[in-house]
Amino acid sequence: MLINNGNFPDSTRNRIASGNYSISIISWGTAFEKISKKNDYASSAFENFKKDIVIISARRAAQRQKTDPAYNPDIDPSTGNPVSGPFKSGYGQTSSEVLIPAFIAAYTKTSPDKVGLEHSRQF
Repeated sequence: MLINNGNFPDSTRNRIASGNYSISIISWGTAFEKISKKNDYASSAFENFKKDIVIISARRAAQRQKTDPAYNPDIDPSTGNPVSGPFKSGYGQTSSEVLIPAFIAAYTKTSPDKVGLEHSRQF
């Protein structure tokens, strides 16, 4: 391996980025939600959260399309096949860029169409 001035070649560098994220929200409106046998022990806040994930995924994809004309939200770039399910390419149900704003929207009773997307950007 050739080392120039203490720099390693690009092929040997770790490509995984990690970090921390911290936020506090006030969720009094959903924190003491009544969950009972009548509603099958379902949480309306959590049900809204699941719906909001799909909406935020679409918003993220639309935002990316404005800056990346080659991006197609309905095609998986690794396979070239259509994306299955309700989520857009790159913005699935485990993406922090989707989950954080969806959580904030659901648990603060904010519209998923109006919640800010700036808090969960990758750096």
